[in-house]
Amino acid sequence: MTHRPLATLGRSDLSAGCYNTLFAVSDWGGLTDRGTTVKFPAMAQPRRDKKKDYEALQSPFMRIPQMKIDIARGLLDIGVTQIYHLEGRAPESLLSEMQKKGKELQHDAIAYLRMAVYYAENQPPEASKLYPTEWM
Repeated sequence: MTHRPLATLGRSDLSAGCYNTLFAVSDWGGLTDRGTTVKFPAMAQPRRDKKKDYEALQSPFMRIPQMKIDIARGLLDIGVTQIYHLEGRAPESLLSEMQKKGKELQHDAIAYLRMAVYYAENQPPEASKLYPTEWM
């Protein structure tokens, strides 16, 4: 095996196993050659969770089964803070208010709002009607 300067080694050379005789693996995951340190290419970083909306998660709307966090956030943004505030409200008007605030909502948002209004107006609600697919 011929010894070449570190700068001339390609990825294929390192994957072929010649690094076993030329380099020593350091503690932090790089390769060293007589004081020269070579970093590995950036490895895939673990996916980080999106920033959590703790206010929406702790809102009363999360007691509604199947409720999405972004719908709860939208309701809070338009000033609806309690479930009983939904009584007598039209889901379509709630949706238009949320869209006026600039909130981008998914296509099924109206189903979640209909379900939330049903939950607020009917105590105890029928379990079969607590699925957004029933309101599409």
